[in-house]
Amino acid sequence: MNPIVGLELAGNRIRAITVSRFTNRALRRFDIPWNPAEPDRAVALLRENLGAAGAIGVAIGFDFLYPKHIKLPPVSAAEKRRMVALEPERFFPVSTPVIVSAGSGGSDLVFATDAVAYERWIAALAQWGPIQNVEASPTAFARAARSARVPNGVYRMSSADDSGNYVEISGGAVVSARRAGPRGATVAAHAVPDAGGVPGEFMSAYGAALGVGSFPGEMLVSEEMHRRLSGNRIRSLAIALALMVGAVGFALFSALSARERLRERIDSEVATLRPRAAMAEALQGRIARIGSASAAARTAQGGMDPLAVLGVLSKRLPGDVVVMSIRGSGDEWQISGTAKDAAAIIPALDSDPAIKDVRFLAGTSRFTEGRRTYETFSIGFRAPPST
Repeated sequence: MNPIVGLELAGNRIRAITVSRFTNRALRRFDIPWNPAEPDRAVALLRENLGAAGAIGVAIGFDFLYPKHIKLPPVSAAEKRRMVALEPERFFPVSTPVIVSAGSGGSDLVFATDAVAYERWIAALAQWGPIQNVEASPTAFARAARSARVPNGVYRMSSADDSGNYVEISGGAVVSARRAGPRGATVAAHAVPDAGGVPGEFMSAYGAALGVGSFPGEMLVSEEMHRRLSGNRIRSLAIALALMVGAVGFALFSALSARERLRERIDSEVATLRPRAAMAEALQGRIARIGSASAAARTAQGGMDPLAVLGVLSKRLPGDVVVMSIRGSGDEWQISGTAKDAAAIIPALDSDPAIKDVRFLAGTSRFTEGRRTYETFSIGFRAPPST
């Protein structure tokens, strides 16, 4: 699977970094000069050196930004964006259309950039791969800083003309951003530090990559791109919901398959409901057929009864685990899904004497759904036949 590519479009350079889709680990870095009026040449060079891009996140550099604190009504970020873009000359020293991003909640910080140049860059980059995040470089830097636990404070960001570009971050969010200009007053600020294995000059590009797939309401995007990204996000959420429903169904099946305990309960319920419901008798027969098929599968494949394996998983897995897929061949089994703490699954399964050789088959990756953080996992183990 092709990696995510994060880019910072600075005044005279493009800084690129590739990031693993599953671990958010920085893989490769690439830094080239570019002419903003001829983005196609730069994109061709990026593609030649970094290969195909699975998804692209873009940070628009300070050299192309108009940052400003604007008091607006307490509406959504999307509505703030539309209000400012409607009459940009009221807020910025421009006479042409702009692309705007605005923060949500009580934030009054707004970023704008020239729409004509922006569309030219985005069109060129779209020939390389799907663009799933575009934002101001201070916003991208704040995200990377939060991920790498960079301290709150004021930081100086680079520019083509060595201007004093300053960003203040707190709690992983941008508090203020300003351009002092080449002869502007000196501000007490830190240099952007190296963090999390990423050099300071690549932090904005890294943050843009981390923002791929995030909510588009606060991105620096046109209305058309906002609609497209929102549609993609809705489709992704629908797929996730379908998987969740399937996982819940599987979890229910796993719970009902704890063999001896649940069979006694089912037998009791069937006996009670038999006079009133023939369907209960059909269920009893189905359970018996599943047991026979499981025993036959155990004999043929040389592994533990699949129902027994499901019973062990139901008993040992932590309550927050959602199993999305399960496969077994002989005594080798593999499960994958999501959990709040994937590392806790290994000792949980190891504690059952029927389960052997529990290990991760792939690295975990972390994602946020709402206000909760989860991790994906793929775990293998052996379930030898009981003697």
